[in-house]
Amino acid sequence: SRATYDPLCRDEHAAVDQARPALEVLNLIRGCDPQPGAWVDFGGEKLRLYEPALVEGGSAAPGVVAAVGAEGLVV
Repeated sequence: SRATYDPLCRDEHAAVDQARPALEVLNLIRGCDPQPGAWVDFGGEKLRLYEPALVEGGSAAPGVVAAVGAEGLVV
Protein backbone atom coordinates (compact mmCIF):
# COMPACT_ATOMS: atom_id res chain seq x y z
CA SER A 1 0.00 0.00 0.00
CA ARG A 2 3.02 2.34 0.47
CA ALA A 3 4.95 1.27 -2.63
CA THR A 4 5.89 3.88 -5.20
CA TYR A 5 7.48 3.84 -8.63
CA ASP A 6 10.88 5.33 -9.38
CA PRO A 7 10.85 7.84 -12.23
CA LEU A 8 12.29 6.79 -15.57
CA CYS A 9 16.02 7.33 -16.04
CA ARG A 10 16.43 10.28 -18.41
CA ASP A 11 19.32 12.12 -20.04
CA GLU A 12 19.70 14.51 -17.11
CA HIS A 13 20.47 11.48 -14.90
CA ALA A 14 22.84 9.89 -17.42
CA ALA A 15 25.45 12.65 -17.86
CA VAL A 16 28.95 11.40 -16.97
CA ASP A 17 31.05 13.59 -14.67
CA GLN A 18 34.54 12.48 -15.68
CA ALA A 19 36.02 13.92 -12.47
CA ARG A 20 34.21 11.20 -10.47
CA PRO A 21 36.09 8.04 -9.44
CA ALA A 22 36.37 5.37 -12.15
CA LEU A 23 34.14 2.90 -10.30
CA GLU A 24 31.34 5.48 -10.02
CA VAL A 25 31.59 6.26 -13.75
CA LEU A 26 31.58 2.53 -14.56
CA ASN A 27 28.46 1.97 -12.47
CA LEU A 28 26.66 4.96 -14.01
CA ILE A 29 27.35 3.68 -17.53
CA ARG A 30 26.26 0.16 -16.56
CA GLY A 31 23.09 1.50 -14.94
CA CYS A 32 22.15 3.55 -18.00
CA ASP A 33 22.84 0.73 -20.48
CA PRO A 34 20.91 0.24 -22.73
CA GLN A 35 18.42 3.04 -22.06
CA PRO A 36 18.91 6.02 -22.06
CA GLY A 37 22.67 5.45 -22.44
CA ALA A 38 25.18 7.39 -20.35
CA TRP A 39 26.79 10.23 -22.27
CA VAL A 40 29.61 12.77 -22.35
CA ASP A 41 29.80 16.04 -24.24
CA PHE A 42 32.12 15.56 -27.22
CA GLY A 43 32.53 18.63 -29.39
CA GLY A 44 29.07 19.91 -28.50
CA GLU A 45 27.35 16.57 -29.19
CA LYS A 46 26.30 13.74 -26.89
CA LEU A 47 28.58 10.73 -27.19
CA ARG A 48 26.73 7.70 -25.77
CA LEU A 49 28.67 5.11 -23.77
CA TYR A 50 27.75 1.41 -23.53
CA GLU A 51 29.21 -1.87 -22.23
CA PRO A 52 31.92 -0.44 -19.94
CA ALA A 53 34.84 -2.31 -18.41
CA LEU A 54 37.25 -1.13 -15.74
CA VAL A 55 40.91 -1.11 -16.82
CA GLU A 56 43.38 -1.20 -13.94
CA GLY A 57 46.67 0.66 -13.91
CA GLY A 58 45.85 3.57 -16.21
CA SER A 59 47.86 6.74 -15.83
CA ALA A 60 45.98 9.20 -18.08
CA ALA A 61 44.14 12.17 -16.60
CA PRO A 62 40.36 11.82 -16.14
CA GLY A 63 38.45 12.19 -19.40
CA VAL A 64 41.50 11.72 -21.64
CA VAL A 65 41.18 9.12 -24.42
CA ALA A 66 44.20 6.87 -23.85
CA ALA A 67 43.54 4.37 -26.67
CA VAL A 68 41.18 3.65 -29.54
CA GLY A 69 40.78 0.15 -30.93
CA ALA A 70 38.37 -2.36 -32.40
CA GLU A 71 37.09 -3.11 -28.88
CA GLY A 72 36.31 0.55 -28.20
CA LEU A 73 37.80 3.48 -26.30
CA VAL A 74 40.01 3.50 -23.23
CA VAL A 75 39.33 6.68 -21.25
